[in-house]
Amino acid sequence: QTANALSINGVPFKLENSLPALAAAIKKKPSGRFALSAGYNASQDGIYEESPIPTKFKGTFNGLGNTIANLMISSNKPEIGLFGYVTAMGAINSLLLTKASIAVKDERKNRQACSAGILAAINLGTVFDSFAGGKIDVTMGERDDSVSVGGLIGENLGTIVNSAAAPSLFVTTHRRSPGTAFAGGLAGTSSGEIMGSYATANISVNAAGYAGDLLGLGPGIVINSYATGQTAISGSVLI
Repeated sequence: QTANALSINGVPFKLENSLPALAAAIKKKPSGRFALSAGYNASQDGIYEESPIPTKFKGTFNGLGNTIANLMISSNKPEIGLFGYVTAMGAINSLLLTKASIAVKDERKNRQACSAGILAAINLGTVFDSFAGGKIDVTMGERDDSVSVGGLIGENLGTIVNSAAAPSLFVTTHRRSPGTAFAGGLAGTSSGEIMGSYATANISVNAAGYAGDLLGLGPGIVINSYATGQTAISGSVLI
């Protein structure tokens, strides 16, 4: 019940029971504290044409162990996921995303980079005790400089703790694209920290780039984490 009061460690949280209501609340107060009061079937929302929560998030979101199922996004935007962008002040925890379906196809002429992840496209904050499963299908555009695709996070510059992903990732390229693809079961790229996390992934890349069951490219810190799955590469691919 969203009318009920919720306090965690003495800190009040605003309860929401649907994805549209959560997105509206975050848009109104990006630095607020929010929680999901129950599981939510996102298929009733139809297909989103951008990240359901496109606002740069700098607050705290607690899923309370609930599940958002059947999230569907079909877009040509540069940052695609449930959250488009989580700032360094943002935190997401205890959320399960299952049976997500994300398709990204660049049809514009001026985009330079793209990031896609089921939970978030770009994370500079903290993600912990969360899970993402589903499918991401990305077609690189003619002028894409780079594409970062991850089951949980597209581009991680923050911290991921005790989280997991079980995605199917597919990346193909426009025949004239000069870009580089980074595809990983947990994160496409990570210059931040990953601890106690894992991925079980099925990855197929037909583009020049880097691919791995856990990370596509990871100059960051990885501790007590692992990955299993299959990574298939074709074309001009760097490993």
